[in-house]
Amino acid sequence: MSSHETTAKATLCPIAEDDRPPRGDEASLKRRNEDLTPEEDTVAKQAKQARRDEFVQGPTLEAESAQQLWEQDQMRDEPILPYEEEIQSRRRTPIIDDLEKENDLEKENAQLKKKVEELTTKCNTLLGENVLLKKEYNEVLVKIETIVEMNMAVTKSLRARLSRNTLAEEK
Repeated sequence: MSSHETTAKATLCPIAEDDRPPRGDEASLKRRNEDLTPEEDTVAKQAKQARRDEFVQGPTLEAESAQQLWEQDQMRDEPILPYEEEIQSRRRTPIIDDLEKENDLEKENAQLKKKVEELTTKCNTLLGENVLLKKEYNEVLVKIETIVEMNMAVTKSLRARLSRNTLAEEK
């Protein structure tokens, strides 16, 4: 072979069949590397045909049924009869009611916290006053005891004078 023929052959067929990078699914890779069994070849052809059919035909049955379900759902959202609107509002009302109840409970909780704080403050004030009153009470008791003791001493001294005066008169 001359160098001219080799160059021409290399130009026409630069990459040998086996040197090509693999493309496509596993069945086509396997077909390139070795012969497929008739069943594997049939399965590969059916898969390829299914992909082509799906591309040509458009959406599959699943997509069409999903579209129908969506359309039915949209029709449900639009009230057909006057009472249908009320039914729709009743379906949404529990959620709104729950949110309103939750807000009301939060407000009530905040009010109760304020009341608890106010009552705690009042209680602490009353406890403080109670302590002061107990101190005053104890001081008054001490004063009363002192007065009683003084009265007893005065009474004793008066009795002693009275008894001396009585003895002096008798003499």
